[in-house]
Amino acid sequence: MQHRTSPALWRYALQQEGCWLAIVAGILFIRFPIKFALEPPFLMDFELFRGVALRLLNHQAVQLYLPVETDAALFKYAPLWAWLFQPLALVSQQTGLVLWSSLTVLWIALTCWVATRLCHTHGLRVPPAASALAVVLLSRILIAEFLNGQTDCLWGFLTVAAIAAWNTKRLWWAA
Repeated sequence: MQHRTSPALWRYALQQEGCWLAIVAGILFIRFPIKFALEPPFLMDFELFRGVALRLLNHQAVQLYLPVETDAALFKYAPLWAWLFQPLALVSQQTGLVLWSSLTVLWIALTCWVATRLCHTHGLRVPPAASALAVVLLSRILIAEFLNGQTDCLWGFLTVAAIAAWNTKRLWWAA
């Protein structure tokens, strides 16, 4: 006996925000971390973050203020960043970029979810597909984010999460 999914079940699933976020995260995960695992790209910012982390791991903390260079750019990062990036130096470069891009997918999905929860706390009704639509509308910016290995999606998540915590009077989490 063949099992068929009813159209009502599909309609119900597409009316749930979690379903839309799973679709978006799945597409982004296939497009970036999985593709990066198969064909490692040059992610300029990721390489710079990893360079700073390698300095710390190799006991060269006194050189943290020296610029990190690649063929394309020269950057300086504060020592605090080196501590945050240190796990990237513990794994191979390819593993690091797959992990980094996977985390970026997670940060995008979490940002969309927290933003929707924030709207609900203020009584705003958000269509279930709003997060997916926002990601599609911002796709050009997000693609640049992934192809450079930047941290903007992390900062976006932290900003939205801090605002949500502030609104729910969780001041410690907001800080």
